[in-house]
Amino acid sequence: MRFQGWLLDIREGQDSVSLGFKTRDGGNIVLSDRFRHSFYLVSGNPQEAEDYASKHPHVLDAEIEQKYVSLDAKGKTDAIKVVVDYARNYKRVVKDMKIIPGIKEIAETAIPQYFKYVMEKDAAFFSLYDVVAEQGKLISMEKTSSLELPPLSCGAIAPTSVNPKYLNLVLEGKPQMVIHPAKLAEALRETGTDMIFSYGGDSYLKRYGAASSLGNIFGVFFDSCAHIDLRKDIGYDIYNEHNLPIGQDSAKEILGIGKSRIARLIELSQMTGAKPDTICRITPGRLNTYLHIRAAKRNGYLVPDLRKEMERPKSLKLLMQLDKGGSIIYPTPGIYENVAKCDFASMYPNIIVKYNISPETITCTCCKEPMIVPEAGWKTCTERKGIIPQGIEEVLRRRLELKHLAKTSTDPAKRAEFDMRQRALKNILVTCFGYLGFSNFIFSNVECKECVMLYGRHILSMAKEIAEDAGFEALYGMVDSVFVSGGNEKQYLDYVRKVSAETGITLELDCIFSRLVFPAAKDASGVANHYYGLMQDGRMEARGIAVRHSDSCALAVQCQERMAKAILSAPDACAGIKEAKGLLADFKKRLKEGEFVLADFAITKAIGRDIGDYVSNAPHVVAFRQEPNAANVSVFVYSLFGPRPARQASRREIDIKKYAELLDASFEELVRGLRPAITHLKK
Repeated sequence: MRFQGWLLDIREGQDSVSLGFKTRDGGNIVLSDRFRHSFYLVSGNPQEAEDYASKHPHVLDAEIEQKYVSLDAKGKTDAIKVVVDYARNYKRVVKDMKIIPGIKEIAETAIPQYFKYVMEKDAAFFSLYDVVAEQGKLISMEKTSSLELPPLSCGAIAPTSVNPKYLNLVLEGKPQMVIHPAKLAEALRETGTDMIFSYGGDSYLKRYGAASSLGNIFGVFFDSCAHIDLRKDIGYDIYNEHNLPIGQDSAKEILGIGKSRIARLIELSQMTGAKPDTICRITPGRLNTYLHIRAAKRNGYLVPDLRKEMERPKSLKLLMQLDKGGSIIYPTPGIYENVAKCDFASMYPNIIVKYNISPETITCTCCKEPMIVPEAGWKTCTERKGIIPQGIEEVLRRRLELKHLAKTSTDPAKRAEFDMRQRALKNILVTCFGYLGFSNFIFSNVECKECVMLYGRHILSMAKEIAEDAGFEALYGMVDSVFVSGGNEKQYLDYVRKVSAETGITLELDCIFSRLVFPAAKDASGVANHYYGLMQDGRMEARGIAVRHSDSCALAVQCQERMAKAILSAPDACAGIKEAKGLLADFKKRLKEGEFVLADFAITKAIGRDIGDYVSNAPHVVAFRQEPNAANVSVFVYSLFGPRPARQASRREIDIKKYAELLDASFEELVRGLRPAITHLKK
């Protein structure tokens, strides 16, 4: 049998794996492939250890292989690969190997077996394969170059309002049905559903008595399709565009949101090798781990079960040098005109790749001309590429490809799909720097993180110097962005080209603000990542103020947005602030007169842990205790009787004074630091 199909799933068996393929006509084909569980031993006497291991009754094979047994190993040495007969005996064999004389380490027992299969076959979920099979067994599978996505059959579930122990089930092309959780797995299997979405399903499915076989320490999984808990997926996503209160009787809404996020899940699964239904349950940092494990295996390294300490001793002088953190150019509060916002393209990931920063490359002694880390003086290898740069480079290359397709595709739907996929990869890139120093990351190394930070400081300093040499003023800079003023568009483009050439990291002109405001902190000092500005095309961009806060009520957002646009559009600061004060007074007047509806006062906050673990009486906690929900989201209002769930409140009991204070605070956020203009206005 020959067919083309997308690889959707890998299920582990006792001595094989089951591979789930989706065909072009929407059919599902499951094939088996022989695959045994395995791990590695490191011993002071490899021959003796191999002999002991091979005599175990549940070991099929024990063979010596040449491996780098640690990241700082100077060369490959002997390691014993142990292959177990059946999965049910795996833990027992691992335990028994610990008593072999001379055993120094047991490695790669923590890697999921399906992921070992992915690495061995160089497989990728959601990739299209030319498959050859015989009698239900895989003969061969060859990956194609197609970026086409599979025709997935999707559905969604949500608790019902009539009987909270039952579920509303919506499947594409079929009427909504009510089903008991215990019957859900069977229904999904019979209907051939590939992906089922929920919002908080990992929590309520267990509570509602779903079959125990569906339970897992990470969540609730099904044997016939991928279960995506959107609440967890959104929690781990830096693009939080769908952080909505989704509760009972919302299966149709959940299905719509889920389908809009499929491309994101597919891209992350395809790139990292993580199973689709685990993507929403593991952090972006953990996705980095999958990338680097694959790179390590390709280069012949053993992957340790636990992190090994590799930090070198440092002098007090060097510690003080490294303790400065990343460089920040703090803005002077005020209103500025004709400001260019310039962004380094994936700055930290590109630093990691360009300067080959990895635990095994930053202690180089083999190169005649190593790279020298600024300020620290450490030497980085130029002869061999590290495993961290290898993993990150794949993501950078893939993201550039998808960004190009998003710009050049003539199909609007395809442009949106490619854009979602490239943005999904940013989840990995924005966490790769911080994860280098995370204690639970098996390839963690403090010096690697410090190297990236030092290069980042150096590059931002160079960007500032180049701006000043060109006659510009560097108003603000942080991590991978620099704001400069004093030029025109042509001069700004020349500037970013020069910085790119001299630093080796691409700087791009993101936009030009016709007017930009940097508000002050409460102590009147400049503050990072707080600004609002009007771009030349008329759009407004803001950071760090109420219009960007996910827990702002619609009333405050509406008021602040109009006040900000008034300040940015006025002929001068005094006129803008005067108009903003007028808008504030108008909103407070309309508030007092009862013009706004209940939804304008609702504030949404997530409940991040079990409600019983909260000891504080924060407003969202108080409201949630009055009306818990499966989605663990508190949607509340400030009433005359304290915080209340929005569904239980009425418009007439809204605490007008509290919301007037929120409006005042939204005005203060905009004008803090512009006091000379306010003082002049009062005169």
